[in-house]
Amino acid sequence: MACKSCSTIDVYTVAHPGSINTEISIAPACTSCHSTKHLAEWDGLTCPHCQMNMRAIGPDVDVVKSRFKYW
Repeated sequence: MACKSCSTIDVYTVAHPGSINTEISIAPACTSCHSTKHLAEWDGLTCPHCQMNMRAIGPDVDVVKSRFKYW
């Protein structure tokens, strides 16, 4: 989830409606500003600071890797 107030991203556990787990029934709060009102699900593509699309850099994670190494 991303906090719209302080623009931080963190992982939170949210209970599903009708769940038998009552330990996590409390609404999540931001770890930086401790606000519960400004948390929203993060799409993983939008920068929380500037609201622009982020560009992925680095190796392709979907590439099939060879099991054999040729030395």
